[in-house]
Amino acid sequence: MQHKKYLIKLIAVILIVVFAPNVYGQSNKTGKTTITPMRVKYSRQRLKEFERLIVEKGDISAYHAYIHNGFGIYCLPYALIMANKYNYARANDDVYNFLFLAFQDANSKMDSITLDFAMKHLERGSEMGDEGCSSDLYVIYAYGKENIPIDTIKARKYFFRYGNNHTEADWASEKREIEQRMESLKKAK
Repeated sequence: MQHKKYLIKLIAVILIVVFAPNVYGQSNKTGKTTITPMRVKYSRQRLKEFERLIVEKGDISAYHAYIHNGFGIYCLPYALIMANKYNYARANDDVYNFLFLAFQDANSKMDSITLDFAMKHLERGSEMGDEGCSSDLYVIYAYGKENIPIDTIKARKYFFRYGNNHTEADWASEKREIEQRMESLKKAK
């Protein structure tokens, strides 16, 4: 039952984001122009070919061309395919980022099921050796994010995973900063 609710929420978010008007690069009523992310534009036919190559062959070049055409939630199914069917480590980070951005665009926090799903993909990508996943996990545990509290033990683990040249002295400095943040958060409450 909970799985069904999660799928309904995920589909609703995907539909909202896909069919919401794209306001990048358009002037708003105040006359200010928003910044347009750099995108490569391909024909619809070429995009369909990328989709086919991703689904049928796990083509990494097609995957990167597709997601860089327009980094958005509609890329999520292809990131999931690359991460889970073809074990492409980098796609696990994309799964997290597509979900995070979708909720951020909707001015909403991730529900616990979606957050758990996204975090499992980051952890999986980190285990597979993706530095982007390890870096994201370090930031999440060092600074706290969403409903995830600061955790110095996990932050340390990912600190050393994403940085090959990090030393114990580097970690000691980082840990002091984390502990200071934790202390200031306690005082603010």
